[in-house]
Amino acid sequence: MPIHQSIDFDKVVYNALSDCNYAVQQWLKGRPHSEEALLNHLTANLVRRRRGCDVGVLTPTYLQSEVYELHRKGPQQKDLYGADLAVTVIFQQESLMKTAFFQLKRSKNYDFIAERSQIEDSLTDSRVRERSFLVAVDENRRGFRLSSTKMVLKKFNGQAENKKFNASSWDCLSDFLWKWLSCDIGPITKFKEPDNIESLMQNFIVEGPDDFTWEEGEPEDYSENLLPARSWVILTFVTK
Repeated sequence: MPIHQSIDFDKVVYNALSDCNYAVQQWLKGRPHSEEALLNHLTANLVRRRRGCDVGVLTPTYLQSEVYELHRKGPQQKDLYGADLAVTVIFQQESLMKTAFFQLKRSKNYDFIAERSQIEDSLTDSRVRERSFLVAVDENRRGFRLSSTKMVLKKFNGQAENKKFNASSWDCLSDFLWKWLSCDIGPITKFKEPDNIESLMQNFIVEGPDDFTWEEGEPEDYSENLLPARSWVILTFVTK
């Protein structure tokens, strides 16, 4: 069951698919075809202004969007990231939110190579583990396939450092969005939940507001050598 029954998730999924597909089109027009370049296009499209985009069922409801870069402040810090992109969706009326962490992988016909160390790094923190997903973005087929990072790690043989995957049988983006928004996958967070992952990420925002309503107390320690994500997109449902 979706978190918020007053939101038309058909419209939400439609807009998300349009944004992501357009981002891939723009990414493939340029060079290089790197994950970082793809990340730039995705964040730009996800936070674009949507004039008149009402996603409410009975009451006008709109999305407010923000994007932040995460970084350890200080000249001597070298940032390593567990994921490329974190996305948080906020349901203010219920004081609930959901966050997912996405590690982007370029693929060709959905074939790609994954590194064990990179996968393990993304699962270091228990608050991230159930929210972490690997995304294969295909240069030839121009599509998305997603799997939980935990399931990807289980496919590694013995102590092999690298493994070739084919993601064609993974969830397509529309299936993933429905499952995630319906809470079939990925946990929710309550605003006053102590030591939540969203409060942790707030501490690493390079520039941005310091008055998020969900923060309560100090988050638990996080690895000194790892950040949860490179970029953070926050999407808030606002009912007029």
